[in-house]
Amino acid sequence: MNIEEVRKVISTNDVVIFGKGKKGEPECGDTAEVQGIFDELAPEYIMIDILDDKEGWDELLSEITDWTSFPQVFLQGEFIGGSNEVMQLEEEGILEEKFGMH
Repeated sequence: MNIEEVRKVISTNDVVIFGKGKKGEPECGDTAEVQGIFDELAPEYIMIDILDDKEGWDELLSEITDWTSFPQVFLQGEFIGGSNEVMQLEEEGILEEKFGMH
């Protein structure tokens, strides 16, 4: 994928997760936490496994997020952070509001 393709995926999907592992098969605890949250809230999320080319994804995503760890989560085209940020938004009820669950 090039930067334009990545931006298109981010802008045309409600939730995009760049993480370690495949959808339903996370390969790290943080990715598992994030997948678990979105399995409940927005099961149609897009999961992109960065393990096939971690250095390439690091370089590509750094042009968008300036973030060095994974997962990196985009919600409605906006970068919201990693697992800690997603868990905080869930605890505060913000994610449920965004998906009309409140």
